Amino acid sequence: MRSIEFHNRENEIKEIRNVLDAKPTLITFIYGPINSGKTELINQIIPQLPAEYAVFYINLRGRFIKSYEEFLDVLFEIDEERKIENTKEYAKAILKDLKIIGGIPIPLNLFEKMFERKDRSRDVFRYIETFMMEISKKSVPVLILDELQVIGDIKIDDFDNSTALSFLDTYGLSDREKEVALNYCGGKPVCPVELVNSKRREEKAKEMFIFRSGEIETRLKLVKELGDEITVGGRRCDVHYGKLVDALKTFVSKAEMDMNKVDEVSKRYLVKENILFVDPLTRMMKPQSRLNLLAIRELIDEKE
Repeated sequence: MRSIEFHNRENEIKEIRNVLDAKPTLITFIYGPINSGKTELINQIIPQLPAEYAVFYINLRGRFIKSYEEFLDVLFEIDEERKIENTKEYAKAILKDLKIIGGIPIPLNLFEKMFERKDRSRDVFRYIETFMMEISKKSVPVLILDELQVIGDIKIDDFDNSTALSFLDTYGLSDREKEVALNYCGGKPVCPVELVNSKRREEKAKEMFIFRSGEIETRLKLVKELGDEITVGGRRCDVHYGKLVDALKTFVSKAEMDMNKVDEVSKRYLVKENILFVDPLTRMMKPQSRLNLLAIRELIDEKE
């Protein structure tokens, strides 16, 4: 498979580096549609950081966390070699070993003590605060929680057309192939990558479209025949097929819409199923990808 280079995220990299170079005052969130390259952006930035930066990278992808204890298992990297009672002394002891760590280091004996006490939350955050304060005396600690599904303040969106064309030019696609890529994929980075790696690019684009159309159609059919429900604010709410179709009809004539024009249950359901994406800053809602938009338009057209 052809190796695909990271393409044209200089503005986002610069913005995040500016955040990291300044004294921290807020938590920074990176958000955007599915497969728009958020994790890859992080992975590109980490190796570029100066040596004085200590990165603690925690990836929650694929984790099903249903309890406080399970979250601690993900949050911390257990150190079974050292038994140190003092957090400050421990931080000093591992400073020389810090590069990129897959969690917040903690001696096994201190980790076990947290579970013995009733007020574990206070112990956890006291440890993290003390540990990071000590690390910051000689390094710049950067704590990254990847796949934390919370909306924040740095947006990673799909490529615009000119950027997508520039990416496709790099790999020598013909004018016809570029036209097909833009039509089916738009600026979704992961989609052109699949086309670049395919020997039958036009057929591959059509296959991706048919597959995505089938996924959305199946999801709607299941709701129509079997029903479904979603939890909103601790309350279980029924999902209605007719309301989902009404919400999707808007995208026959436009590519985005005001997020408040759709009932809350349908909106949350369509976002949860990765059919739609909501931007809380603009309060607009749109399909997660160009493929989704085309699939929605075809499915709704068939229902009319």
